[in-house]
Amino acid sequence: QDPENEAYRVVHGWPILEDGYMLGQVSGVAVDSSNNVYIFHRAEHSWSDNKSKPISSNTIIAFEGTTGKMRAAWGADTFVEPHGLRIDRNDNLWVTDIVLNQVT
Repeated sequence: QDPENEAYRVVHGWPILEDGYMLGQVSGVAVDSSNNVYIFHRAEHSWSDNKSKPISSNTIIAFEGTTGKMRAAWGADTFVEPHGLRIDRNDNLWVTDIVLNQVT
């Protein structure tokens, strides 16, 4: 099947967030070679919040692509302003923080 001709569609109920998790402003989404979907988000912070301390919630969440089930979460107390996310051809995850001026 040609992916360029495949239409996007809304999948209600995807992703499935565990209790206590809520997505904030999403700044990056990427899919690895195993169809895991990674979301980089600002959690309880927003673009206009104070940028003097790291976000205390997990800012990277991984989901199983097919089911939307949450697989892992990390990044608490690591990022101040999540900005971008990419996965390279070796499935390495790269994220940027524009306040810290860092690529991780």
